[in-house]
Amino acid sequence: MNIATIQQQAEQGDSTAQFCLGLMYEKGKLVAEDKKQALKWFERAAKQNNALAQYCLAEIYESELDLENRAELISYWYTKAAVQDVVEAQVQLGCMYADGVLVNQDFEQAAYWFAMAAKNGSSYGQSSLGHIYALGRGLEQDFTQAKYWYEQAAAQGDIDAIASLGFLYDCGAGVERDYQLAYAYYRQAALAGNP
Repeated sequence: MNIATIQQQAEQGDSTAQFCLGLMYEKGKLVAEDKKQALKWFERAAKQNNALAQYCLAEIYESELDLENRAELISYWYTKAAVQDVVEAQVQLGCMYADGVLVNQDFEQAAYWFAMAAKNGSSYGQSSLGHIYALGRGLEQDFTQAKYWYEQAAAQGDIDAIASLGFLYDCGAGVERDYQLAYAYYRQAALAGNP
């Protein structure tokens, strides 16, 4: 498919073509890089419920520091994408609520969005959900669940989850204390780059 065809389909209202055109303008692929054009096409696709365009739109709004209603727009578009199972948007919302960035800090909401991302296979969501269970923030403290989600993330190579498993065994939190296993997890994490 060539640029003329994509442009024509986008102008005729095809949300996939609009999204593709937005990406092309954002990245400068086959067209000159133009953030205003990228924004225009992402907005058109997002308003037609294109989940990836909604996510990209939220990302663009995040970089626009002087944008009026910035926080509301970012949260709105990430949420629209997240409810359509865009895992990256689910993770972003989890982080936003956990840290109180652009939204009021709300650990229950953070837990909800990390759980959605975790169930969709995100190692970051799984590790973060493990932390929420381990700390008892937003959910009742449950080391068995923390261990489960750390193991899911660790199986995907998540270094933070591997180190967290080491901590659980080191402290005997929800598991039988096992210094050798704790050391093995800590060593694995350290060799993978965790300080």
